[in-house]
Amino acid sequence: MKKIILLAVMAITTGCSIINPPQKTKYICGENMVEVTYIAQDELLIKTGNTEHELYSAISASGSRYINDEATITFWNKGNENALEIRGSSFAQCQPVA
Repeated sequence: MKKIILLAVMAITTGCSIINPPQKTKYICGENMVEVTYIAQDELLIKTGNTEHELYSAISASGSRYINDEATITFWNKGNENALEIRGSSFAQCQPVA
């Protein structure tokens, strides 16, 4: 019984990839300043102005793609390329702020 509980705990904790401390990066997307905080491997927060949006990992043909629950906000990155879409408005050239 102890082995089963130990295996269950290992399976649960292995799937939770928390980034400690969370990694924050600021981007300029068009005329918008966007702060992205990577909370976990499959979750991030995007702050635009005074609004924060929680996004989750989504299927992507290439790179990493994150969307919110309503699928109205998408953040995509691959290597040095980053893109943001908010309610149908695309910002394809998000550049990190030094």
